[in-house]
Amino acid sequence: MIASEESKKCATIAKNVGEMSAKVQGELDEALPALAKAEQALNGLKVKDFSMLKALTSPPADVQKTFGCVIHLLCTVDPLVPVTKQGKLAEPNPWKCVSVQLKNPQAFLDKLKNYKQDIDEKRVPASNFKAIEDILNDENFTPEIIYTKSQAAAGLCDWVKNIAIYYNVFCNVAPKRAAVEQAEIELTQANEKKATMEATVADLMASLKVLQDQF
Repeated sequence: MIASEESKKCATIAKNVGEMSAKVQGELDEALPALAKAEQALNGLKVKDFSMLKALTSPPADVQKTFGCVIHLLCTVDPLVPVTKQGKLAEPNPWKCVSVQLKNPQAFLDKLKNYKQDIDEKRVPASNFKAIEDILNDENFTPEIIYTKSQAAAGLCDWVKNIAIYYNVFCNVAPKRAAVEQAEIELTQANEKKATMEATVADLMASLKVLQDQF
């Protein structure tokens, strides 16, 4: 009877884990189009697209704004970006940080291509996206508008907007993923308890049979 109850409990937990996992995966899948667009934006950029920006000391405001967003997103992620003890950008003029990044455009692009992994492995603090929240909400912050100033900046604008969507979905799903992980731990423990009880019942039944045979 006890073993039967444990079996029912395990089945119930397993069902819940399956349903929760499916829901979490479904929500993550909703972010995939944005992630694909972010990757596409980066794939469309070439090292030569940044060459004309290297020498600029005071580029157009929209270009500075776009690259500044990227620098904020790299805070605590990239050691080349100076940060305060709170993890915020320590350089009042983000373009100075941009100039450092553009010394090696390919390495700069590679950092952005790996940014999803930084998000997935929880290396990106919420303060990074909080710092660019106003810009993201600006209706004029679009690849189409930025393109009139710089093709490279337009691609980065597209990446920033879409990686922000992915990050928000990831953060919303994170507590649910934690719940799934906890449920999986409980399922493992329940299965171990069930196996122990089944082994105990089997031993008792074997002992009972011996006694019955002797009687």
